This record gives sequence, C-alpha cells and structure tokens, in this order.
Amino acid sequence: MKKTPKRTYRNLPNEEWRESAISKYLEVSNMGRVKSLLTGKLRKPSSGLDGYLRVRVIQESRTYLLSNLVADAFIGPRPWDHYVRYKDGDVTNCKVGNLYYQHRNEAAKRASKLEEAEPIRVTDETVYKIWEYIFTLRKSDIRRTLRVHKAMFNAILYYGAFHHVDHPNRDRWYAELRLKRKKDAAKDYKIKELLELQGSNDLVQPERDTSDRRS
Repeated sequence: MKKTPKRTYRNLPNEEWRESAISKYLEVSNMGRVKSLLTGKLRKPSSGLDGYLRVRVIQESRTYLLSNLVADAFIGPRPWDHYVRYKDGDVTNCKVGNLYYQHRNEAAKRASKLEEAEPIRVTDETVYKIWEYIFTLRKSDIRRTLRVHKAMFNAILYYGAFHHVDHPNRDRWYAELRLKRKKDAAKDYKIKELLELQGSNDLVQPERDTSDRRS
C-alpha cells in the first residue's frame, strides 16, 4: 500500500493545492508555491540571472518555470502561441492572480522595446556575470538582462575583449570554441578534397568496350 507523505508545512490563507499536469512529481498552489508529491515537502525554486524562478525535477531530468506550472494548473493549458506574463512585472511573483497568457506577437513587441533600451557601460563586474551564466542561460537573455550592446557582447565572447577578467567558464568557453573551429576547418577541408576528387573523376571518362562480344 502506497503511503501518503507527511505534510511538513503550513498552508497560507486561502491557499489551494493542485497536482501539476506538466510534471507528475509536483503539486503547486495558487500562492505560487510548489511541493514534491514524493516527499510532501516544499520545494525551493532556484533563480538565475534573468530572475525567473525554476524548479528542477531530477526524476525527469527537466527544469520547469514555476510560473508555467502555476498557470497551467489554475488558468488552464497554455495555448501553443502564448506565453506566461506577469501583471506587476515581477517575475518572482508567481501567484495565480498575477499571471496571464499573452499572444507571442504582443510578447515580441514587448521584447523589441527592451532591446531598444539604452545599453549600459560595460564593466569588469558585467563581464564576470556574462561568464558566470554563459553555460546556463541563453546568450540573448544574458545580453538583454545586462543591457550589453550586441557588438560588445560578441567581442567579449569571440574576440577576447576584457581578457583580464578571469573566470573558469571563460577558459572552458574558449577551449570549446577552439575545438569547434578545428572541427569546422577539418570538415571544410574534407569537403574541398571530395569536390576536387569528384572534379578529377569527371575529367577522366572511362573507356567503353566497343568489341563485339558475340564473336
């Protein structure tokens, strides 16, 4: 007989819990809290550079946005062409009353306005944050959140700008970049060899046997 996990928390006023349809291991509340169905304990979401709260489910090897979990459970399944948005602009406020669905076209307009925001002066601290999150967040999200101009962002990643800022991820990034460039160069060389070989084969036409085999 399956045992029900013992509850180790207190409900907030007017708090309602529902099982998540996105993950069978989680249960979410209308107050923006999440707990494990296996242990019955509250889960503490993690926050990245972009500020969004995420919940890692080891059993599924996946990470979910807390806002997506809450909205799906209490508002309904998210349409494929909509995103979850926050009424007060606070991405850490995942209460159901603060969430709503927005069409992706409207979301694109909002993103373009953020993209046109005045870039800030890049400092060593900014560059350190770039290397801190380069392997965990999308490059576009890092650049937009830190308000770094695209040309400067690419100069830092690909051309060694601010090389004096030391971070373990920096060495890893450039090692992987050198390896990728070597593979691309080797691939281009092989393609060139194949094209040259194909060209030489086209020039040399095989002789056809014109002898009468019936004789």
